[in-house]
Amino acid sequence: MSCGECCREPGNEAGGARRGEGLFDVATWPTASIETTGFQVAGKGFRAQAKLKLRDVFQDVVLPFALEIAEDPNDTAKLTARASGERTVSRLDYGVG
Repeated sequence: MSCGECCREPGNEAGGARRGEGLFDVATWPTASIETTGFQVAGKGFRAQAKLKLRDVFQDVVLPFALEIAEDPNDTAKLTARASGERTVSRLDYGVG
């Protein structure tokens, strides 16, 4: 994921100054990464245990998500999977701000 995604906040979709040197500093740290370490069923959805990396700081996180599996509209012999979810993290946990 790019830090354009991680710099968004409700009511301020552009991120503005958050992308500059004082906070996320996307010129130096242009991306975030997620490494999954496990999955489990959670009600009607799933949870992924993962390590989220921002600015060379790793934190363990749990990522809830839904998974939709359907026939590929271009090739009915294939299936496609689409995962969607959302997680809020504190930037202070990553030394931002």
